[in-house]
Amino acid sequence: MGWPNRYQRLLIAVAFGLQVLVLVGPFQSQVSMIHDEAYVLECSSRMVRGELPYRDFATRFTPATNWLLNAVFSTVGETVVAMRLYFVLMAALLAATIQWFSFRLLPRGWSELPTLLFLCLGVQEWPIVSFHWDATIFTLLALGVLADRWRKTSPNGIRRLFLSGFLCGLAVLFLQTKGLATCLGAGLLLLLEPLSGARKARNIGVLIAGAALPGVAFLLWLSVNGILEHFFARAITFNTSRYLILHRSYLDLSPIWNEFAVLAQGWSSFGQPTLAAWWSWCWRATAFTGVDLVKFAGYYPLLALASLLAVWRRVRARTFEVSDAAFLGALLALLLASLFDFGRPNRYRLHFQAPLWNAVLIYSLYSLYRWRRWLGASLTGLVAATYLLHGLDNLLSWKAYRYPVDFPRGRLYFNDPRLASYLNQLSQSLSALVPRGSRVYAFPVQNLLVWLQGYSNPTIYLETVPVLYSQEEFVNARRQIEEGKVQWLIYSPLDPGLNGDYPNVSPQEFARDQEWARQMLTEGFTPSLQSGPMILYKRKEP
Repeated sequence: MGWPNRYQRLLIAVAFGLQVLVLVGPFQSQVSMIHDEAYVLECSSRMVRGELPYRDFATRFTPATNWLLNAVFSTVGETVVAMRLYFVLMAALLAATIQWFSFRLLPRGWSELPTLLFLCLGVQEWPIVSFHWDATIFTLLALGVLADRWRKTSPNGIRRLFLSGFLCGLAVLFLQTKGLATCLGAGLLLLLEPLSGARKARNIGVLIAGAALPGVAFLLWLSVNGILEHFFARAITFNTSRYLILHRSYLDLSPIWNEFAVLAQGWSSFGQPTLAAWWSWCWRATAFTGVDLVKFAGYYPLLALASLLAVWRRVRARTFEVSDAAFLGALLALLLASLFDFGRPNRYRLHFQAPLWNAVLIYSLYSLYRWRRWLGASLTGLVAATYLLHGLDNLLSWKAYRYPVDFPRGRLYFNDPRLASYLNQLSQSLSALVPRGSRVYAFPVQNLLVWLQGYSNPTIYLETVPVLYSQEEFVNARRQIEEGKVQWLIYSPLDPGLNGDYPNVSPQEFARDQEWARQMLTEGFTPSLQSGPMILYKRKEP
């Protein structure tokens, strides 16, 4: 039957995008990673008030997502509905982009699978605003445009190179580490071309010129606003100095052994297991075997080596095709992104690049299927069963988000009735005690609560993980609290058991540092209200 024409491809891409609207719509008030979402929301909200990133508030990331969300907030207001509207639009765009990219990678019958995986699993697993997804859109577009150069009838090769570089540069503006990985992946792909040294150098130069265009515009914006120095201090120097220390354990396999221990403990504790207990253990074991071990410990190294060798042979034989180029570019971007991510050494290390991973995974299964049908079919069935269990678990978790909490900026649903109960109590108490628009400081993880209540954060400090900041920076936060005449503080202790996320920081050290910061920040304040673990402090009367 052949590939669908351009009109049919567009219709399919739009259809997948509309499916995102259908899938996400009923669950648009679900809360997942509450603290990470708050980071993006509060930065965007402060930009609505005319504040500038890096100078007026600290952020480790490039601000393209904040610019777009700021435009949504400025147009329709700062509400939960506006927040979810942005998420749905970006999820729909990402679904369409995955489908567009998959058509360059896979034949009909297989090319729909990466998008289906994303729609059925990825959207519900991470239903929040995320600059990681925004950056992935431009990663896929850049690699797809670059891969098109290998079509024998493809004209305008230099223009495609420049456009691909430009898209790589835009990815950097959404998330510098993912964008840098995309740029390097595209450059390595060009180095594999069977061309002379001069032509390779010219092509790489064109790619770099395209990638530099958004960067130059961004640096000019920083210079005009007088925040270039702040950007390097808070988004470049900070990341490299702190994250290299905290996340230097890239090959740390302790999460795998911890998972083995948890599974073994769950199995040995079964005396009279309930159906729910069996289900929980089975899906966890299947997910661990089919996803964690495959992704984290086994699949990537073998896939990288075998794929590089296989594709290199095709390059040498001058039989390189669009699908090979797209696949190799995606693989290189994934591997480089996982190294640059400085992510926590657990099962979610590659989570934010999951849309890209889905395409690479399906292409690998399809290649095996072409080589040995029985092997490809068997592994495809195993992967399908594993992800189906994940999907069923996600469906069940949706039902758990049925406990509403009403905030001044909208309603959210939580899966813990106790959490919902004390958040409702806290929201009502805050509304009665602290007027909207007040300057409220929250330590260390209540950015979302501050935003939902309609308060403003008066400090540069925004980080939700205190281990990332020095004592000097906490002292600066205290100074800003005094200068801003802050009357209210919200404090909530973090669980000190962070070994799984930050293996280079001991729980005892973290607890000690957190208590020191709490005492220093709340000096001169007195507890006024406590709801669950959250404590509202009010400045003592003179």
